[in-house]
Amino acid sequence: MRKYKKFLLIFIILLLSGCAKPKTLEKIGLVTTKGYDLENDGKIKGSLVILTVDPDAKQKTTIITTKALTARGIRIHSDVMSSKKLLSGQLRVVLFSEAIAKRGIKPFTDTFIRDPSISDLIYLGVVDGQTEEMLGIVNNQIPDIGQHIYKEIDHNVRWSLIPSSTLHETMQGNYAVGKDPVLPLLKKTKNRVRVSGVALLKDNKLVGKLSFYQSFYVRTLESPLKSGALEIPISGESLGLKGDHLPHKQLAVAMDNVLSKPKMELINKENLEFNLNLKINARIQEINADIDLKSPKTIHLLEKDIAKQMEKDIKKLIAYSQSVGSDPIGLGETYRSSVRHANLTRERWHKMYPKAKVNVSVKFIIVKTGIVE
Repeated sequence: MRKYKKFLLIFIILLLSGCAKPKTLEKIGLVTTKGYDLENDGKIKGSLVILTVDPDAKQKTTIITTKALTARGIRIHSDVMSSKKLLSGQLRVVLFSEAIAKRGIKPFTDTFIRDPSISDLIYLGVVDGQTEEMLGIVNNQIPDIGQHIYKEIDHNVRWSLIPSSTLHETMQGNYAVGKDPVLPLLKKTKNRVRVSGVALLKDNKLVGKLSFYQSFYVRTLESPLKSGALEIPISGESLGLKGDHLPHKQLAVAMDNVLSKPKMELINKENLEFNLNLKINARIQEINADIDLKSPKTIHLLEKDIAKQMEKDIKKLIAYSQSVGSDPIGLGETYRSSVRHANLTRERWHKMYPKAKVNVSVKFIIVKTGIVE
């Protein structure tokens, strides 16, 4: 009886293993990047970067471009045009043209989140121009454009130069109350790709754009910064420096090892007023002027000028964000956590946010001045 049970168990295992569909690597195509553009007739043009696992193939990646009315329709048409079975398990980046982003990315993110083969850690991004042109870049130094874009976004996120924008974080920001998500803004320059800033979203739609310089402040204000780098232009007036005696007629300071600690506080809930205090420690790497960095007085004046410029930059950033109705730094979260029984909704906060007054104060400390020490 025991032998009979053993034979039966072995037979069932063999039967089940024989039912599995074999997926030979040479017969599949791994979709690593997707790009979506909007056509004049309202249809969606989708471009898929496909990695072929075939040692005999001359090209390791191919691009399939097709049109449909939905993201799922793009996938169906792409399967028809491909000689291999397309799988999305290695998808790393999804890009949207500005036209698509302005119309809204919710139909796409909802489709991705329901697909169990797609990780919620994929990066989302907005392209200044057409995604088809960016994914079609021909450059001998970039054998895999999809992997190149993924590494560029990931590098900027890891070095705290831009906020992270995974599918999970974007979905969370789209439904959270008191903070709106941002996506990296990418631009094609000749045969290269660069992160040119961040795109501001409101209710799943693109409503504004920030420069790469401004994106540093968004990252700095959303949470404490443990490492970062920045080049900041300052007036230099307190140091007695005039523009005519400076390269490019402007004093510039490059710094790294930027450590920041932001603090937001609601001080008036009736008139909606906040205090935003930012403490930053950094190491000065370079300054485009001949000044005495060994002098404590000079260091103090330099710290004062940098802090003043940062306050000005942050106020400008907040004013612009309020004008487009997007809250990338999370003032609404501060309000919601400070007011009991606020019953705050996204719609209510988006009406309140443009009228908020924000008092900005920056304390900047130079901890090192590089090789002169």
